[in-house]
Amino acid sequence: MLSFLGVKYSENLISKATVVIVIIMTKDIVCGGDVTEEGCDWTAEFNGKKYYFDVAGCQTSFEMNPGHYITHPHPNYK
Repeated sequence: MLSFLGVKYSENLISKATVVIVIIMTKDIVCGGDVTEEGCDWTAEFNGKKYYFDVAGCQTSFEMNPGHYITHPHPNYK
């Protein structure tokens, strides 16, 4: 039995089917860097929204002044 994102698949099914792996990417609001949401080590929540960061320093900067980054996100943040 194999598991991906919490869904279990039998090995027979996988050997007879094409498996599509979806990687959800987002941008770091502080530096604009690419971040993979799944397994991201640096996250923060603000006003009910979860933000993802590519390094611990960006998470720390955001947590120190989230209002600044919400109103002035990095230009690459979309």
